[in-house]
Amino acid sequence: MGPDARRYIIVGIALALLFGVLGPATTPRGQVAVKTVLFLPQVLPQVPFKPLESLTPAPLLEEVRYGSPSARGLLYRPGDGKPRGAWSWSWG
Repeated sequence: MGPDARRYIIVGIALALLFGVLGPATTPRGQVAVKTVLFLPQVLPQVPFKPLESLTPAPLLEEVRYGSPSARGLLYRPGDGKPRGAWSWSWG
């Protein structure tokens, strides 16, 4: 096998990997899969690399009070400042 054949094999493998990863990422199901792959290391404590911390801004944290001074909570908002939907969760 000559050097040209090796080069074609390497380029072919690189293109197959590129299209195998980027191709499915353009579909809705592929985008969910990519987001899942990026989220899993974030929640597994034994994984040292946290990709979301390097790809997204840190969340904004606010202390909020509702009704009386005894009802308080923590509000986490995305750090990019864009308007987004939300939901509220109350214990008790």
